[in-house]
Amino acid sequence: MFTQYDDIMTVEDVMETLNIGLSKLYELLKSGQIKSWKMKGYRIPKEALKLS
Repeated sequence: MFTQYDDIMTVEDVMETLNIGLSKLYELLKSGQIKSWKMKGYRIPKEALKLS
């Protein structure tokens, strides 16, 4: 499921992978349920999704 994505995923990649919308993803990011950092937008390590 995750093999087609780079180790660092974009918001768009995560939305597609988890089949969720932008609002829900931002809610998860801001609450810390999905670990990320901001650098010209959010960057999400693939490992953060495998642990969620």
